[in-house]
Amino acid sequence: DSRALEALSALLGLGEGSVLNYRLRDQERVIRSEETGFVADDRFGYFLIRAAMDPDAIDRGQIAVLTEIELLKRREPAESEWARAIALLEMEYWKRLDTVTGRAESLARCDALGDWRARDRYVSDLKKVTSSDITRVAKKYLRLDACALLEYLPVAGLEQRNPTAAGIRSTLEGLLKPATDQQQDKREKA
Repeated sequence: DSRALEALSALLGLGEGSVLNYRLRDQERVIRSEETGFVADDRFGYFLIRAAMDPDAIDRGQIAVLTEIELLKRREPAESEWARAIALLEMEYWKRLDTVTGRAESLARCDALGDWRARDRYVSDLKKVTSSDITRVAKKYLRLDACALLEYLPVAGLEQRNPTAAGIRSTLEGLLKPATDQQQDKREKA
């Protein structure tokens, strides 16, 4: 599933046309910036979504990011979104190989994973990823019960914010389905 997870990461956050940048930063204006990433080896992996937002809009921003993930679980991404993500990953791959250091790092990573020849199959493996694969891995791995949420807040101004894990979880579980339904209806009408 690693290539599909890489494509999901790129779809959500790589480039100006990514889901989070286009929808949440440019259209909705609930986040200032974002970064996604996927790191895996043969023993573990993690999927990272980092979003910067106004301190007084943290709850709205968190729900918006999770809503976009839920929407990807409900429907396959549009072909243009999926193709853009794959093309950006391929472009980054070739760009990495432009330098000797990049080639060495790529070869070392594949060798550490047990197959140095995998580097030569990266692009062909990436092109085998389908939009249904992206939806499948989103459903399988991006679940609220497998999520860790970290909030970094400014020192001044938010003294009253003292959330508990149970409180955040119940809030997210209560708001996520209605927010996703509302956003899905809005997009279908558009």
